[in-house]
Amino acid sequence: MPAYLFIHPDTQEEKEVRQRMTEDHVYIDESGVEWERLWTPSNFTIDGRVNPMSSKDFINKISNKVETIGEIQDSAREQSQIRIDKYGHDPIKDKYFKDYSSKRKGKKHREDPSRFE
Repeated sequence: MPAYLFIHPDTQEEKEVRQRMTEDHVYIDESGVEWERLWTPSNFTIDGRVNPMSSKDFINKISNKVETIGEIQDSAREQSQIRIDKYGHDPIKDKYFKDYSSKRKGKKHREDPSRFE
């Protein structure tokens, strides 16, 4: 079931609503206010407020959308780049490489930059 975006006419609050494709894409909240449909390109990042350090936020971001594996990988790469820009390195990727190495008796992952040190 696809997710559709609606925006409150007064508060400008955005809400993602899952509806069948055959339904009328109208959202009326519990107080009777009809929200306006927000149109976005299909491959546009709707939620820019994902915490790049939270795997839970990332899963929530991709779980409500129909994306290809490549689009999910691109999204993960974008989150990694945000962490690199903020911290100078990607702590999640660093932890992955460390865990990978410890589970394989010191063998380094082929993409681990520390394997050449």
